Amino acid sequence: MSIILRTSAEPRVSVLVLTQKDAGLLAGCLASLGRHLPASIPTEVLVLCNGATPEVEAFAQRQVTGARVFVSPVNLGFGGGNGRLVREARGELLLLLNDDAEVEAGWLEPLVETLDQHPTAAAVGSRILFPDGRVQEAGSVLFDDGSTAPVGRGLPAGSGEYAYRRRADFTSANSLLLRKEAFEQVGGFDDAYYPAYYEDLDLALALRAAGWSWLYDGRSRIRHQESSSTTTHYKHWLFARNIERVRSKWAETLQGQLPRPAGGGPDGPEPASLRPAIELARGNPPRVLIVDDMLPIPGLGAGAVLMHELAVQAGLDRYALTVFPTAHPGADPASVAGLGVEVATGELAEHLAEHRYDVVLVCRPGNYDPVAPLLAEHQPGVPVVYVAEALFSARLDREADLLPPDSRKAGKLRAQAEQTRALEARIVRSVDLVAAVSDVEAAQLRAVPGAAEVHLVPPRQPELRPTAPALEARGGMAFVASWTARGHTPNSDAFWWLVREVLPHVLPPVPWTRLRVTGASPPPDIAAVAGPHVQLTGFLPDLAALYASTRVVVAPDRFGAGLKIKTLEALQYGVPVIATSIGAQGIEVPDGITPIVVADDPTEFAAALIRLLTDNDEWHARRADVEALHAWWQERPGTTWTDVVDLALSRKAAR
Repeated sequence: MSIILRTSAEPRVSVLVLTQKDAGLLAGCLASLGRHLPASIPTEVLVLCNGATPEVEAFAQRQVTGARVFVSPVNLGFGGGNGRLVREARGELLLLLNDDAEVEAGWLEPLVETLDQHPTAAAVGSRILFPDGRVQEAGSVLFDDGSTAPVGRGLPAGSGEYAYRRRADFTSANSLLLRKEAFEQVGGFDDAYYPAYYEDLDLALALRAAGWSWLYDGRSRIRHQESSSTTTHYKHWLFARNIERVRSKWAETLQGQLPRPAGGGPDGPEPASLRPAIELARGNPPRVLIVDDMLPIPGLGAGAVLMHELAVQAGLDRYALTVFPTAHPGADPASVAGLGVEVATGELAEHLAEHRYDVVLVCRPGNYDPVAPLLAEHQPGVPVVYVAEALFSARLDREADLLPPDSRKAGKLRAQAEQTRALEARIVRSVDLVAAVSDVEAAQLRAVPGAAEVHLVPPRQPELRPTAPALEARGGMAFVASWTARGHTPNSDAFWWLVREVLPHVLPPVPWTRLRVTGASPPPDIAAVAGPHVQLTGFLPDLAALYASTRVVVAPDRFGAGLKIKTLEALQYGVPVIATSIGAQGIEVPDGITPIVVADDPTEFAAALIRLLTDNDEWHARRADVEALHAWWQERPGTTWTDVVDLALSRKAAR
């Protein structure tokens, strides 16, 4: 079996593999690297034959291309062997990988991303699976007697539990990405643990003492043959000896850990009993539950953008965030794992009975009545914040305005609007705090008799940066949309108005232009419109590339409510916008600049589009206005989502 590995003359990541007894395991490990080392990350692979058998040494030297192979005639142990390879490694990041492990697709990228996003983290470990896919370890916890327990052990294959990125006491070094700088700062592995076991925990404690943190990221996954390198009797002896070394060396640190829970089975303590230790490793942050239709993924809609921004502002340490997606119970937890967000599964009543929360955020009026009695029963006294993404009653009224006043559908919409208005009023009277994103709607909510405090949260995303102004890389129009299974929606109405009423005026003078429309699973009638002038991109997890390559963003909404996040997002990315009055509503702009061209008449909308698509001077003038808007924003940052949550926490503390 011949294996070819991608290698770089200037690697960023050095993959370190120790091997000794089994050429077959080594072949499986290196073959998985051959399949899954990403071209986007410069890497090198270093293999140490660590007192290896002749068969293993011959395989490594003769059957592997692209790896740097080293030989030690004696077994240097886990710490000594890795220390030998570290001295040869050229990368700033070190990936320690067991030879009895096989990596899965996309395993390295999230580890590198995690260390890039968290400069005070020295290490991040993978989700370790048994060969059959069951969870072997999703990070580990440390107890005050020096013993440890793997989190999530035995969870079934495909389980999304404990997928979220978080701080951990440590993670096993089967697949561990380390900063070389931090590793060398603390002197690497302690040789006193020779030949193996507890070196990773000792390193974690040394890094903690030096001010570094240690993270776990469940998006990175490997499969591991547990304890294939030692006999059971010898392993137990090494564990007993080395745990005494941990107790002696780190006695003072261990005093800050929790006692090991009583009971359990062969897989360790009962899973529920580990949660206090998991939270201690995270710093015991306040626990915050978000109840929403969907996960906080920006491309799924405006409300998802708002809760995504809360997660970004909070980071990993400020709160422990959990989302319960009421309309998408099978949503993939890995899609928000990088935010450090846990996804609750099962029945909400059971979840609330088993977990304690410090604050609950309820998004969208339809979620309130099902949730409120469960909170009263299982979380008495917990502060509740209503996230008023929009006044849904106003949206229904505006949709009715587009219809003949005496039509049956208009009457039905008016009745629904009245019911929703009564529900929204009851909600804001019942909760502890309200967070609105539109100043107009915030004023309307404050006017409700008996309403709770209403706080205006400008939904700007501070992590977004303006794209480059170079016009040569830009072309066409973009409509950022999301689609639902229900029929007439603001996005579908906007799409048809744009295609039927506006584009026929645009295409004759600008026949080369193209409209790109985002969103997963568009309705069949909209999907059928795709062609040379209308491209349906599907769901785009990262819209930065779209905004960097489009000349103008359109917001052709004819009904809706609240501030249009997609309009604001385009402006934050530095792209001029043409919008209807509804598409531009809620976005305050100072006098003297026009970052948004507003037009409700289709011919006027088309004329503005033609100017921005063909006139470079016009485009640069609008871009200059967008930049002036950014400067104005800097002068008035406003309330943040974390401000609202912190206020709710203070209310709880005062009770």
